Amino acid sequence: MLQTIEALYRQFFKKVKTGGQYCPVEKIKKRFGQSPEERIGISSGGYYRLFVAYWTLNVKLDENRQNNVTKHGYGNVYYIDSFLRGVEITMAGAFFPTPGPIEIPENLRRQGIQELLNMFAPTMTIKELYEGADPQKVRWPVLK
Repeated sequence: MLQTIEALYRQFFKKVKTGGQYCPVEKIKKRFGQSPEERIGISSGGYYRLFVAYWTLNVKLDENRQNNVTKHGYGNVYYIDSFLRGVEITMAGAFFPTPGPIEIPENLRRQGIQELLNMFAPTMTIKELYEGADPQKVRWPVLK
């Protein structure tokens, strides 16, 4: 089971590296009302690939859950759905945190992201992930 989870994390970062996605990118706009280009203001680079990989994973998992609810009456039918949701939640916390009462200091966020990269994508760098990003739009000044 642990090997499966590790493989899912590695797959996520491979999609970021290669520009892969979990579903057609158009589904992001259909679900959220904005395309990646409209939301983050860029159409290429590391941050664009990170954004697309994460949000297509999010959309695909929600589609799977909805399909499972319709077909079976509950959301997570297969272990893989639960494992992938764990990956999605980890990536959300690392790269797309929801504003709230707790603010994680930049150095701790950077450390957490570096640990993810060390474990699952040792050839990638934080700088590569945020290539092209506007610090104001990523809500984290990683490009100082």
